[in-house]
Parts: sequence; C-alpha cells; structure tokens
Amino acid sequence: MKKILKTLDPILGKTAFSKAMQLIYEDFGKKENSFVKNTAFNKNFGISTGQILEGAKLAETLGIEYSGILNNTTAKVAGKAYYCTANKSIFKCTRNTSINYADAGYFVAISNDDLLGKLENLGKFNSDSKGTSFVIGDLGVCLCKYNISNPNGQFQLDCDLPLVYKDTNFIALMNSDSEVSRHTIAVPIGKNAIRLTNFGGAKQLIANVIVLGRI
Repeated sequence: MKKILKTLDPILGKTAFSKAMQLIYEDFGKKENSFVKNTAFNKNFGISTGQILEGAKLAETLGIEYSGILNNTTAKVAGKAYYCTANKSIFKCTRNTSINYADAGYFVAISNDDLLGKLENLGKFNSDSKGTSFVIGDLGVCLCKYNISNPNGQFQLDCDLPLVYKDTNFIALMNSDSEVSRHTIAVPIGKNAIRLTNFGGAKQLIANVIVLGRI
C-alpha cells in the first residue's frame, strides 16, 4: 500500500490512476491464499515440545537417507531406507530394485521393533538338570556333565540333552582329559539324546560332553 500512496498525486490524473491500479493488481497477486492453519503452522524447527522436526532429522535418526514409500514400482536404491505400508516398518534396501514389496532378497527390516526382536533372539542361555545350553540364532550348544559308576566296567548309557535339535546330524564331543574318557564315545540317538559307550573297562567316569548343532 505504501507504493500506492506514493503514486497517488493530490489530484489523480488518468496516468497516476492507472499506475495505482496496476500496483494494486500486482499486490493482490502476491497475497497468500486462504487455507486452514493446522497446529503445526508457522512453528520453529527444533526437538522440543511445540517445535517441528526437520525432515533431515529422520535420516539422522535412521543413519541412512529416507527415500519414501516402498510399496510402489519406482526405483529403490541400495543403501537407502523405505517405509512399507503393509508391514508398518522401515526397510533398508540392499540391492537396487523396483519391486513393491519387502522381499528379503532386496530389503532388511531396520525399525526399532525389528532390531529388538533380532537382539532378543541373538542368544538364549538356560541351565537345568540335563545340562547347560546356549542358543545363538539357529545354533544350539549343550554342555553336559555325567557322573557314571559301573562296577562291571564297559557300559552304554543313554542321556537326554537340554535342547531339541533339528535332526540327528549334530556333533557330540567328549572331554579327552583322562585316559578313561578317551575310550568313551558319544553318538546321537535322537534329536535330544546321545549314547555314551565305554570300551575301556571304566568303573567310574566323569563324562564332559559338548554338543553342537542346528535347532
């Protein structure tokens, strides 16, 4: 309006009036259209209550660049993050692709809940009367100790394990610290059992067995 006032002469001539109308027209063209101002309108950027989080902060939080929705056929770039509307989770693209679903061959879940689940399944420790067991992923380890007393010497003893393995293709290793245990073997006889066989005539034996296999 200051421009308009400066243009208007005390006595408006045709030229002055035209210039004034032109300026009015130009100023109206710069006006902001009416719209509903929601609660996030015209607030400062920041990380405190009542402030707006900048888009770049999402990339800083994830550690990689966020590149939009996964569920479309646009190009997905390896090393960038995408949100899957079906799984309600963020995935990291591991190989360039244009598929529209979270295929494990191209994406890995990196949302907090997914990472927490992986962490919880990283290792599980347990100890009971059958022995001590530790699970890492799908690998199961058993540490068992058997006190064997047999007056007749040679023997066979079937022992239950604290874990149930995927099949009988697991490995059972005997402690070879003593001459007696060197004459004793441990072989699988089920998914959760081994058979100890002594060929050395042992009447008293402490057998320490380590078992490794997939569960």
